[in-house]
Amino acid sequence: MSFLISTFETNKCIVVNLRDKKRTIIDDVNTLLIFLILFSVSAIRDTGIDLEVYKEIFNSVNSKSSIAYYGIEKGFVLINKIIRIFTESDAIAIAIFSFVTIYLFLNTINYYRDKLVFSLAVTAYVCMFYFQSFSLVRIYLVSSIIFYNFRLLEDNKLLKYFFLIIGCFFIHASSLTLLLPLAFLKIYKNNPKYFFIAYFTCFICIYTIANQLQIFNFSARYSDYFANNEATSIGVLQFVYYAPLFYLLYIAKVNKYNENLFSIFLVFTLSSFMFSILSYKLTVMGRLSIYYTYPFLLFMPMLIKFGKENGIRFSNYWTVFYILYLFFRFTMYFLEYAYTDGIMPYKTLLWE
Repeated sequence: MSFLISTFETNKCIVVNLRDKKRTIIDDVNTLLIFLILFSVSAIRDTGIDLEVYKEIFNSVNSKSSIAYYGIEKGFVLINKIIRIFTESDAIAIAIFSFVTIYLFLNTINYYRDKLVFSLAVTAYVCMFYFQSFSLVRIYLVSSIIFYNFRLLEDNKLLKYFFLIIGCFFIHASSLTLLLPLAFLKIYKNNPKYFFIAYFTCFICIYTIANQLQIFNFSARYSDYFANNEATSIGVLQFVYYAPLFYLLYIAKVNKYNENLFSIFLVFTLSSFMFSILSYKLTVMGRLSIYYTYPFLLFMPMLIKFGKENGIRFSNYWTVFYILYLFFRFTMYFLEYAYTDGIMPYKTLLWE
């Protein structure tokens, strides 16, 4: 009898393992297909208002005068020089940047597949970050690196994350602003009350002196950004964008969501919200939201899955609401920025 039971349990384990292995293979194939589609569309594009600039940087990367003219960080120059060793084609260089950026985003989403709703996370990436990278090649490359290393924050390796930011600084200087949420996270983990005091103090101080920041002449390129100030509104639309995140953060706290993850998502959501509001005071800060992918690509899909698994009230409606939310964000981008960013009309290298 014990032999039969043992045999049954062994066979059951084999079937389960085979089923899990089959599911893993199917998941990997689906992820690969998604990657190939996104990569193909991005790699052969001939759109993006800044695309020609990146091609010129690549083609003149060995010219000190040209690099000085563009004011590009040395780390990005080095990357272009390395690529230049293997190819002189600027089209291939752009394709390489597309490959790395998309791979790092999808790889990270796939890494957390068991903790989130994979389809929603991919949809969020496409709607909010994918098309925008057609023009802003360099900052989205850095954003993908930051996103990929979310696991450093998850494992509480804050010092390594600090050095990651320093490294990214040599690709895009604006990534240095991520030291602020990193400091906020450290404060929060020590004492949440001190975090909120530091957060609101920092928010008010930056908002107050925003107009004076343009006196710091970082480079001609950044001086132009600082010169374009817009103090036309208080950013009501940003409250609409972030309201679902604030609601889910409240739900997460009430339902005792993983405290470590909650602290990360809270800090990065509030930091992203701060810079989004400040962008109405100082335009250049609007681009900093590109770095804050964690709340939209990880937190929301993770909490939707958490809500369903734990039977949280109204959680069955969250998926539909999130899809509508992403459609809204996608529509707003295309209506406001797709043409000014040179994303539309879409052109490809294969045909005119």
